[in-house]
Amino acid sequence: LPFGKIQEARRMAKVVSEVCSYKPQYRKNTVLEVLLLGDIIQGKLHDPLDGANISEQCSRAIHLLTQSLAHLAKNFSKINVRCATGNHDRVTSRHKERASFQKWDSYATIIYSAVKSACSNLKNVSFFIPKTPYVSYDVFGAKVMATHGDTVIKTGFPSNNINISKIEAQINTINASLK
Repeated sequence: LPFGKIQEARRMAKVVSEVCSYKPQYRKNTVLEVLLLGDIIQGKLHDPLDGANISEQCSRAIHLLTQSLAHLAKNFSKINVRCATGNHDRVTSRHKERASFQKWDSYATIIYSAVKSACSNLKNVSFFIPKTPYVSYDVFGAKVMATHGDTVIKTGFPSNNINISKIEAQINTINASLK
């Protein structure tokens, strides 16, 4: 099936609509956590001729994210937007293979910064764009960490196997290093 700017806009609108209609009776006590964890654009990883130009992909992402957050801001009293970068939105001239060092140096970070600037008039929206390959924050007294891909936690390949004990050991190592 073809996938382009019309399908992108429709899918984003559906997600935003569903979020806005979910349990509105709790809205006054709700902080919406929006996690943008990379692959915001298709990039040019596999075939440089595949997909739209990078400038068009970035422009469309900035537009859709800005419009989506503006709509969400009308429905929630507080929104936190937490960002991490993925592999498709990496700058391939800087990270030819997997980005494992300074992963934040990516098109995603440029997009997030532009969306943050475009949403600066939305006083109930806060952005967190760390230079780590993950975001972390507290929810109900527990620490949450979210990331894209396998540069922080090596999960294995879902089509082959996932070693749960290996993932648990990696998470325990991360937890042990925390203050």
